[in-house]
Amino acid sequence: MLANWVYDHPTWLVGSVIVGGSVLLSMAGLLVCHRFLEPELRRRHNDIAGFLIAVIGVLYAVLLAFIAVATWETYTKAGDAAGNEANAVGNMFFDTAGVPEAEAERYRKLLSDYVRHVIEIEWPAQHAGHTEEARYREGWNLIGDLNVEVSHFEPKTQGESNMQAKLLQDLDLLFSSRRTRQLAAQSHIPEVIWWIILWGGMLTVGFTYLFGPPSLSMHLTMTAGVAASLTLVIVLIVTFDYPFRGEVTIGTDAFQAVADTMESYSFKPK
Repeated sequence: MLANWVYDHPTWLVGSVIVGGSVLLSMAGLLVCHRFLEPELRRRHNDIAGFLIAVIGVLYAVLLAFIAVATWETYTKAGDAAGNEANAVGNMFFDTAGVPEAEAERYRKLLSDYVRHVIEIEWPAQHAGHTEEARYREGWNLIGDLNVEVSHFEPKTQGESNMQAKLLQDLDLLFSSRRTRQLAAQSHIPEVIWWIILWGGMLTVGFTYLFGPPSLSMHLTMTAGVAASLTLVIVLIVTFDYPFRGEVTIGTDAFQAVADTMESYSFKPK
């Protein structure tokens, strides 16, 4: 699968292959065009070709910019969701200080199991592109068990009642953030958009063939520059398309920080 190759190799290598391949193909296309269309014929239509490529180039640039921004926003939202999810777990962990120790121990055990499951099971699966619903079932079960425990807790004081409400509020944040992370891991740019990007790039580069500069080497250089500049943006889109895959990825730093705190912190009074 192409996506596996792209995200299983360093970004610099993938980017070099994409940019280098597009440059070579664009130059090869120009050489073929140069063989069948006389430079003098193309030179007489430079003004018209220049106007048309300006229109097509602007439209394609706007399309690429829109997709790049949308991809970056999705990547950012996925990172925010992961951070909010880890924060919700951390908040609940500290909030357990306000409930009786027996209940608190059960809550902390479920929270610890959840963090360990996310770091050791879900994140490697996401990184490998395995985002089927079954991969997340155990995590959802842990949240469900925690929700049952908190909901069935019967407060005996106003403070315990307030803490139960706070725990349920954090559970809502944990649920919504986890769902957002899961959706971000499963969604990516639709295939039809990639076809539009491909054909739009070919059309834009192809229009550079219609110019007829006196120097073929200069024409090759300009065409290669156009192809390289367009594919650099495409590499950026590819890099951020899957937020939890590849070298530029959202890591488990937030969850690991919470796990370290849960292991080192003691609720016993000093």
